[in-house]
Amino acid sequence: MSLFVNNYYNVEDYHVPEKEKSGFDYLKKSVDYYISSLVREKAHIKKARNLYEGKRDKAEFRYLEETFGIETPIAVKMTPIIKTRIDVLLGLLLDEVFTYRVSVNDENTITKIEDAKKNERAKRMLEAYNKQMTQNIARVQNGEEPQKDVVTDRFTKRLEKFITEDFISEFEIAAQSLIKFFEQDSTIDLHQKVKQFFLNVVISGEGYYRTYVEKIGEDPKLEICKAENVFFSKRTDHQFLSSGHQPNVNAVVHRTYMKRSEILTRFGHLMNEEALNEVFGNYSDGGTRRITDPRTLDYIYRNEEFYDSGSIHNQHNNSNMDTLPVYHVEWLANNWVEVDEDPELRRDMELVERITTPKEYNETYGKNAGDGRVKKKKWRLDRYEGWRIGENIYVSMGKSRHIPRSIGQPWSTTLSYNGLTYNGDNGEPYSLTLSLKDIQDSYDIIKFFRDNLIANAGVDGSRINLAGIPKILGQDYMERLMKFLALRKQGIEVYDPTEEGAHLFQH
Repeated sequence: MSLFVNNYYNVEDYHVPEKEKSGFDYLKKSVDYYISSLVREKAHIKKARNLYEGKRDKAEFRYLEETFGIETPIAVKMTPIIKTRIDVLLGLLLDEVFTYRVSVNDENTITKIEDAKKNERAKRMLEAYNKQMTQNIARVQNGEEPQKDVVTDRFTKRLEKFITEDFISEFEIAAQSLIKFFEQDSTIDLHQKVKQFFLNVVISGEGYYRTYVEKIGEDPKLEICKAENVFFSKRTDHQFLSSGHQPNVNAVVHRTYMKRSEILTRFGHLMNEEALNEVFGNYSDGGTRRITDPRTLDYIYRNEEFYDSGSIHNQHNNSNMDTLPVYHVEWLANNWVEVDEDPELRRDMELVERITTPKEYNETYGKNAGDGRVKKKKWRLDRYEGWRIGENIYVSMGKSRHIPRSIGQPWSTTLSYNGLTYNGDNGEPYSLTLSLKDIQDSYDIIKFFRDNLIANAGVDGSRINLAGIPKILGQDYMERLMKFLALRKQGIEVYDPTEEGAHLFQH
């Protein structure tokens, strides 16, 4: 039996060892491949944002405003009714007080917490006995009888119940303190980030964020990403990019638009002289991107080709600052690594009961093929990343350090990007603003006809001799009639006395 597989990967993990994945060739090919295969413009998000912001395409209802070339007195105007409803939902969300708690599910941490609980119980028991001993010594010195059975079974049961109900391990205390810090820290600004994330979800049906640490010792950063600039490939039965420690996508491309000064600040120390000259121009040859005086800057902004290229005045900028597209690409790759020799660990990794493989099966596919035994090696999932500035400048590429791994799933990891996509049955994100578009259009069209009825009201009725309408008003009969009516409303009647039938026209 032949097996056909659609190999869509540019670089396959199976054929590329881990050592070669540290080379520039693999990293460059992977970055270029994911950008070319995943980046697609999301026109529906721009349409959804315009609906939320109260902007309408003027050409959408031009057929109502212009009949045979004659414009109506009132144009179709947009009265925003979507934004107010979404803002109410946003206000209700921000009024909510969220409670963040820490949960533990790995065996190692649970064991440590139980040990700490036992130590706390023994400590309190010892304190009770020492207290009893001190009191008895004092009573004997005063000539009194010592007390007996102070620490009874009833006391120990009450003590055990108290510890079980109220005991909080040092791990949980530290974790809750960190959560409190993240919630209140002004640099993270979690309250504002929640607002941005919620707006992205209700407007576009997609909401994405990135959590990362640039270097050890710094606070973690939370970045809310614009939905139209995040690209990936995901099955429709997954709503999140990752579910816990289980990744649902293997690559993400995040596009941003940076000013050249931002690029120099962030990546300048990683770029060679050739890359810097490409971005900023060579000083010796007076490159086109080198700005030395206001006239050069004015020329760049007024240059027609620059306007036509779409580099400015787009959704990514709100001012005339020239920018370059910067792509951050993250992907997951499998590496063939040694498995721990611990027999219990290897036994836990076995997914099925060991079976005896038929001889003919072994001869075809190899020794012990498909028998369920775990080999001495295993595929480990690692994260790789890279930045591409413009079309051909690559910086900060390689295997990611300090990636998240769980104790229960040490062979898996996730991307730094995650997010939510409300997939419908057709696999498309569900946008609340786009779903309300029909209501918005119906409201605006009703107002359009109402206003035009008022504008056209009060005109005296009259009879028109159709033969007397000048043919110079148009080739089409209805076009001539509509133009005649429009001129009549302005108090003007036109006729051509040389035209046949003009003598029948009473004016």
